[in-house]
Amino acid sequence: MKTTVEINESLLRRAKQRAATDGTTLRGIIEQALQRLLDEMDRPARGIRLRDARFRGGTGPAPGVDLSDWSSIRGSIEAQRWSSLDRG
Repeated sequence: MKTTVEINESLLRRAKQRAATDGTTLRGIIEQALQRLLDEMDRPARGIRLRDARFRGGTGPAPGVDLSDWSSIRGSIEAQRWSSLDRG
């Protein structure tokens, strides 16, 4: 199907150069890029995976720290910082 699309000049120039380098057509570059974008948008969002950073021998959070409450966690961290400054 034919359609008309306005594309930024520098982006179009880059796409044409890539097509020539890869031995394909501008149409091929545009279709491939559009396909990748749409496939990516259709995938369910994945959360950030964090590495396991637990300490060996740990007994869990400090007493009174609610791991579902960020302000509780932050308060515990701040309390530890202040107590370490008092000792130092």
